[in-house]
Amino acid sequence: MDDQLVGVVQVPVSCLVFRQDLASRDLDRRICQYLAPILCHDLRHEEPQHRIEGIIDGRTLSLILAELGCTLEQLNCTLHNRAFPLLSRIAIQYVHGRHRLETAKAVLGGSTVWTVELRLYQDLSHAHLSRLPSLKARAERFAHESPFRDGNIYLHLEQSRAENDRFQLAKWSHRLTSGKNRTVERLGEHGRLNQCFQRLRSMAGLWPGKVLGNYKHILALHIQPELCRFSERMYDFYMHLTGEDPACLDVDT
Repeated sequence: MDDQLVGVVQVPVSCLVFRQDLASRDLDRRICQYLAPILCHDLRHEEPQHRIEGIIDGRTLSLILAELGCTLEQLNCTLHNRAFPLLSRIAIQYVHGRHRLETAKAVLGGSTVWTVELRLYQDLSHAHLSRLPSLKARAERFAHESPFRDGNIYLHLEQSRAENDRFQLAKWSHRLTSGKNRTVERLGEHGRLNQCFQRLRSMAGLWPGKVLGNYKHILALHIQPELCRFSERMYDFYMHLTGEDPACLDVDT
């Protein structure tokens, strides 16, 4: 069963991993600066309104039960009492509460614990989780981050197009003006240039600052070959820089 609350644990913030692909917005350092003195003075992470939701699958649940040395029924009991066990050796993914956790990690250290409500899902892949309305709604509701930029929207559009997800494609298209949507269509019509952009999609850190409105004028200059060469050189450079691991180039890098 998807989206099943199975227990509450405490986890060092260094073991909590943000799912950027499910809530792709930029971290706002101004919010972190605002939160820093608050967390230093009053860290009430055990209160229900301050907990975060961790997402796990069946395999991770088995590892959790093994580390805690308890049964699923015993873990379920933590939903009704405040005796939250410490889970210190397993990475837990989450989709909201990033500002609180990043701030706590920066000012209090990675060993600082946070209270996490564990929700069980059949599959933690992007293709599966991105289709769950309840998870997406919570991710959007609690994001507390800066608005989506053109580059973020473009990545979501192309991801939806690759998955043939018409619902998500329409949703992300509505976030762009008609002119910018036309620009995206025109980019897709340029075979080699589109291929270059598709290769760069794996490097999420390159995209937040992209402004689609500029490409209308760039395409009008008919310099697509130069753009392709520049994009290919950029791809080769960052692949070398990251040791052939483009996922390292995230929005925080």
